[in-house]
Amino acid sequence: MFKLIAEAIQNKVSSGRGPDGNPRDLAVDSEGHIYLNTKLFATPYVTIPGITAADALDAGDAMGVMGVFGADVDGNPLPEYGVLLGLELIDLDDDTLAPTIHIYTRPFAPTANDAALAHALADAPNHLVSEPFPTWTDMGTFKKFNVVDMDKSYYSPTRRLYWQFSTAGTPTIASTAVMPQVRAHILPMTKPE
Repeated sequence: MFKLIAEAIQNKVSSGRGPDGNPRDLAVDSEGHIYLNTKLFATPYVTIPGITAADALDAGDAMGVMGVFGADVDGNPLPEYGVLLGLELIDLDDDTLAPTIHIYTRPFAPTANDAALAHALADAPNHLVSEPFPTWTDMGTFKKFNVVDMDKSYYSPTRRLYWQFSTAGTPTIASTAVMPQVRAHILPMTKPE
């Protein structure tokens, strides 16, 4: 992403159409302001699946089973090529989750909930990132986590990102009504030539 911006600034790319006749995704005006001429994909909040209510997790355990980001809030499929910009997590139980999300570009063999996290070696080529949610904002009745500036480029032939959480803490989520929810922010990219 930063390379794309640097090239746009260096070449003083204007808005409009590129040499291939297609609209440009990025433009820089005469004053150096950068404009992004594309839609940012935000997924809806997805409840982390498979967490057993009132079950105490141990540090290093899988927290839930495999989840999927498959569409944006309008129901459009995720881009095949994209940049994962950031993540949001809401802890509706106001627990101390100490969460890490493990993201893959293809389906993988998830670890069972409440078991020590161990993903298969065969899934390693499709592992995109493992990202901890290091800090949160305590809102009194819930906690909100944000991870920004991830800048992880990906290719997913299924137009989905697959994930599973683990915990470094010992949370006990009280009931199914307060399961944690996660969403992703993705910048679509065109297929590299």
